[in-house]
Amino acid sequence: VSTQSTWGFQFQLAMSQKEEFKIGNRYNSYAIKDTVDEAFIHIMEHKGIHQEMSSVYIKLLIGFIMIAFPAYSFYYRDHYPSNYKSIVVCTVGYIIFSGIYSLYEWLVEKNMFFRSYLDDLHKKTLVLRSAMEEYQSIYNLTVEEIVLGAAKEPMKIPIEIGQIFDSEGVLNLASLKEIYEQSIKKARKGKDGAKKDNAATTQEKSEGKGKKKDKQYCWSHLTTQSIHILLSLIHI
Repeated sequence: VSTQSTWGFQFQLAMSQKEEFKIGNRYNSYAIKDTVDEAFIHIMEHKGIHQEMSSVYIKLLIGFIMIAFPAYSFYYRDHYPSNYKSIVVCTVGYIIFSGIYSLYEWLVEKNMFFRSYLDDLHKKTLVLRSAMEEYQSIYNLTVEEIVLGAAKEPMKIPIEIGQIFDSEGVLNLASLKEIYEQSIKKARKGKDGAKKDNAATTQEKSEGKGKKKDKQYCWSHLTTQSIHILLSLIHI
């Protein structure tokens, strides 16, 4: 059961009811990235993975404070130049909180657009990040699974825009979901295969060390026996 507040519930409800994602300009990489991000949120909601909204609320709070400064300056009772000091304070305040907002996106979120707890105890977290360079046709998705604060190796999924958008700029949700699921399966199989290869290599090394020790023991034993035989002949 999700413990989201009313705002979070309304946001999730709006996303779940949205069935078509369309862009007006197919050459606008920022619009494409935002549209695909929303589509992935939609897919996760349909899979029963609900978005954790604390990051959204923090940005809303910073944005509200940021907008409050110019709003106060606009509705201030005096006019310029008598309101000179208030304009300076509001401008400086707006710049400061605008910088805080940008730093939060850059240092904390790091291109994150979706985060969800996969269990009730908040021990396992799913994080989705995205990036798309300007004038490029590749949408880069990064999937991270964090267990007890320790992040596993992220899975990177490059998606060709032409595979998920038609000629009218409408996103094909079924194609996007299929690409995501197949890429996740492939990445996990690759990791399992790598683990098996590492285990086999370790076993081969241990077996090689064992054989080497056996050879050394045999040579040592033969040398000891030869010395005993020689001493016996000398004694005779």
